[in-house]
Amino acid sequence: MLKSDIDHLATLNARNEDLRRDVDRMKQKQKILNEVELLKAQEPLIKYSEANKQLEDLKKQVEEQKVIVRKVNAEYAPLQELLKEHENELKKIIAKNADETKRCNGYAQELKDLLVKIKAIKDGIDARKADIKAIEKRIPEKEQKVRSMTNRINELEETLKEPPSNDTSEIEANITSINREISEQRDKNDEVQSEARELAIKKRQESRQIENKNQR
Repeated sequence: MLKSDIDHLATLNARNEDLRRDVDRMKQKQKILNEVELLKAQEPLIKYSEANKQLEDLKKQVEEQKVIVRKVNAEYAPLQELLKEHENELKKIIAKNADETKRCNGYAQELKDLLVKIKAIKDGIDARKADIKAIEKRIPEKEQKVRSMTNRINELEETLKEPPSNDTSEIEANITSINREISEQRDKNDEVQSEARELAIKKRQESRQIENKNQR
């Protein structure tokens, strides 16, 4: 075989090797693109079904707390009226006859009991209002998280519209970042849901305690 033939064969082999590497790179890039598409298909489910569900749960809790506050306020008003009636009655008794001290003492004790009950109800109202404010403060954070993740998807879509590149490091970094954010969002959602459940249990217990006091 002539030297020129040998050189030509070597050139062909080198070109064949380059083509093979190009094919491998294109396959790798296509694999990454497929993974990105898969993440894009899954991310809305995580983002909107979990994050938005959490937002709806928080808003629902706010409404439930507002209902409790209105209910407690409605119970608070009659107690105030009853307190005024007892005060007026006590004044009449004192003015009418000093010998009825024992009866006055009974009314005085009722007044004290009413004051204790009113204070407990007022404290409950203040606690409900504080809970509502705390929950409402967390809603904008969740909404911002949804907007941030939406912008991230848009950025990835714009990246995919750019001319193909053999450098896949940026795409791989984006995939890693998205996976990390998804994991963190799930952890946060689990934490918030746990807190919401504990808060709901606490509110039900306090509501039952208030109802039991009113029944007495």
